[in-house]
Amino acid sequence: MSPRAAQPAQATAQQQPQKRERMSLRTLIILLVIFLLEALVIVAAFMLAAGPRAVQGEGAKPDDEAMLDRPREILVIEDRFENNEWGRSYQFDVRIVALVKTRNLDLAEERIDTAEAQVANDVRTIIAQAEPAQLLEASKQSIKRQVHQKLDKRLGLDDSGDPIVEEVMIPRWVRFRSDF
Repeated sequence: MSPRAAQPAQATAQQQPQKRERMSLRTLIILLVIFLLEALVIVAAFMLAAGPRAVQGEGAKPDDEAMLDRPREILVIEDRFENNEWGRSYQFDVRIVALVKTRNLDLAEERIDTAEAQVANDVRTIIAQAEPAQLLEASKQSIKRQVHQKLDKRLGLDDSGDPIVEEVMIPRWVRFRSDF
């Protein structure tokens, strides 16, 4: 190979990396310009739009069936009852509340009013016959369960065949000695 033939080969070899650098630099500049234009178009679009429209939310429409199944509290009895199982006489100031479905509220109130004395007698008997351990339970589960059974028996079932009382709660339970 002659020296002149070697020089053009070297020159083209040096020009190729410079072309590649220029092409990649040119490509990078073109991409940056495109991204800037795209960003400007998006910003301009948001600025030209008059901002978000005022939104007025509507609450969920109440489901009538669900509203009828909502639990409601009804006072069953509020009184004082006595227990002598300790060998001493204790009185319990008690408030018992039943949880019923809204659809059964009127029915439950009517039946509790009708059987008020019977319900009071049932609760009195439950408390009078209760063991000290049952009366001292923190959750009063034994008493609640017995009152729930008596209420189911007294109040019966609703139109769909379910018990009227869903749950029994005892929000007040105060014990004090009554024989000094």
